[in-house]
Amino acid sequence: MKDKRGKRIYSILMVVILNIALFICVIFSVLSAFNNSEKVSFSQNIENVRTLTNASANKIELELANRTKELESVSGYINTYHSTGMNFDEIHSYLSALYASEGNFSWQLINNTLENEGKNNAGFSAIGLCSESDEQFFYRVDSYPELAKIFGVAGEDNVGIVHYTGEFTDSLPSHKKSSAITTTVRVRTEDGYEYKTMMYLLESDYINELIANNNDIDTWNFFDYSNIIIDNSGNYVISNSYFQGTNFMDYISLYNDFTSDEADILLEKLKQEDYHEVLYYQNNRGQDCAYTIVPVQNSEWHILSIVPLSSFHNTYDFSNDFLKFAIVLIALFIVDGIALLMGNSKLRHLTKRAKEASESKSLFLSSMSHDIRTPLNAIIGTTVIAEKQLEETKIDREAVKESIRMIELSGTHLLTLINDILDVSKIESGKIVLQPSEFSIVDIVERMVEMCQPKVQEKNFVFETHIENVSHAYIKSDALRLNQIFINILSNALKYTEPGGKILVELSEEPTPGKPECARYIYKVSDTGIGMSPEFVDTVFERFTRAVDTRINSVQGTGLGMAIVKQLVTILGGTIQVESELNVGSVFTVTLDFPIAQTPVEFKSDDNKKVEGVEYFPDLKILVVEDNNINWKVLDKILNYYGVKAERAENGKIAVDKVQNSEFVYDLILMDIQMPVMNGLEATKIIRGLQDKKKASMAIYAMTADAFTEDIQRCLEAGMNGHLAKPIEVDKLLVLFRELAK
Repeated sequence: MKDKRGKRIYSILMVVILNIALFICVIFSVLSAFNNSEKVSFSQNIENVRTLTNASANKIELELANRTKELESVSGYINTYHSTGMNFDEIHSYLSALYASEGNFSWQLINNTLENEGKNNAGFSAIGLCSESDEQFFYRVDSYPELAKIFGVAGEDNVGIVHYTGEFTDSLPSHKKSSAITTTVRVRTEDGYEYKTMMYLLESDYINELIANNNDIDTWNFFDYSNIIIDNSGNYVISNSYFQGTNFMDYISLYNDFTSDEADILLEKLKQEDYHEVLYYQNNRGQDCAYTIVPVQNSEWHILSIVPLSSFHNTYDFSNDFLKFAIVLIALFIVDGIALLMGNSKLRHLTKRAKEASESKSLFLSSMSHDIRTPLNAIIGTTVIAEKQLEETKIDREAVKESIRMIELSGTHLLTLINDILDVSKIESGKIVLQPSEFSIVDIVERMVEMCQPKVQEKNFVFETHIENVSHAYIKSDALRLNQIFINILSNALKYTEPGGKILVELSEEPTPGKPECARYIYKVSDTGIGMSPEFVDTVFERFTRAVDTRINSVQGTGLGMAIVKQLVTILGGTIQVESELNVGSVFTVTLDFPIAQTPVEFKSDDNKKVEGVEYFPDLKILVVEDNNINWKVLDKILNYYGVKAERAENGKIAVDKVQNSEFVYDLILMDIQMPVMNGLEATKIIRGLQDKKKASMAIYAMTADAFTEDIQRCLEAGMNGHLAKPIEVDKLLVLFRELAK
């Protein structure tokens, strides 16, 4: 025994020593790599240049998209202003106020009537729109042929169509270079409309600064790195001092053996949308350079970068450092891998459990798919049946009623599935909040037994209830969660016991050892149902598990009910035990300790008994705050059926305004919670703070799909009188109406 222990300690010690030695080697190899980090390969230099050029292209794409969207927004606003458009003064005032402070951009409005036609100085006049000086411009046809083509076609067919222009020099003494984005707009006149070109100018210096400003990546700096923009013909769209002339093909031809055939091939490639290339030619200084070309998406432009090869960083072969690092790292992995293999029995066990959990989850998803599709199939099918009946000359009312009943039952089942899944999620995330209150545990059991009587009679069960030795019926706990535990266990007994079988429900009380202020309650449900195998008993409280049995497959369920019961029992500080034998039956026993209530509190339940005939409440004044049109229409039809004529507010803000401005006080406000503009909680707080005390104290009930305990608590804290969960239960509405009508 001691020898084995000594060998184990020796093995662990050797692994630790080897890890330390190899880790030191890793540190040395990394430091060595850092020392050479400035020395990158030629291909890496090229890749860095390409990355910089791509970054510039992305900036231009974003800039074009933003400026185009801005031009479209401004021109669209001008064209549709008050449905009549704007006149020149209105356009001038609008843009002067909106864009006067932007120094790198300017707006001009071009008179699209050619002036001095047939003369040497023929052209188009323009006026600035973003300054008080109303700068005048004149674009001669012979000096601005590209602009003249755009100005000359302004008309109804070109309204809203965006054009991009290359670089040009403005007609002012400043001789600034700019490019432009243009579109045609309607300008309102006394006689109708004139069509003019609106031009949004971007200064070339701003564009050059935008596309060259990639110096945030210091290790990629290259001296004499520069960018320009060219079009598919090689013409400069945006130029700078590094490139002479007006065309890139001509520039290359001046300083290299660049034939016209090569130029034609390159021009054809530029027309391809995804064209990316690196060219190697000399510049005007005789330096060997790399020219990187990247397309600008959604345009016919390309970003062209020039980098002298002499500016590349020193090259270095990383292979030696990489090989050292790789060898040491592999050795480290081998040593640690051996160490892991020496003690991985627990890991294998956990892996097996994880695999079993995955298989259980897959089985659950398969079952859930079946259980969800089954009621959906019933809903869709019975809806078709009901619709067909409505098309008949003589409607079979019983068939329609049966269809509606099936839809209601299937919808209720779907809601149960959803609630089970949400309960598991909330319990496991620790978000479940207990709401203690004083109530009778005997009443809980008796009401539960009463609720299940229809099923008992339907399946002809022998059903017995024994409540013995319960001297302290009134306790303090969460009645909702306790009821959920009791019902889930009894529901399983009802589902999995064959007709004619026997079910026994027992509740008894014992003293809690060491806690005289508490009592111990034992809730036991016994049945003569199908029972469980010993293997399944071990997993009955796990999520997503259902036994494999044809008798079980025919019963709808999620495999979550008993997992929820187990977790709720644990949260309440109790225990649950199960005894079962296949084909004999099962016994579930829950033991819980609860504080004894000092003063008995009578359990009050809503009187939801139906009244013979249809009840009418025509005098009730109700405000429904609901943003969803379908929900409103459904509720409105239900209310109309009972003679209630309700008003609607689409959000909390409208509801507050209606309450403040109404000449009467509403009897009831049904308030949704999640709404745009103002939610239901905010609206309730404002109403409760009104100076008119009658309006401030009117009845407000939440009517929302937020149905968890904490949601209800938030509604009450906001000042609401109560909470009605969606889908709305008509019986609960009628109880509320009866109270209000008294």
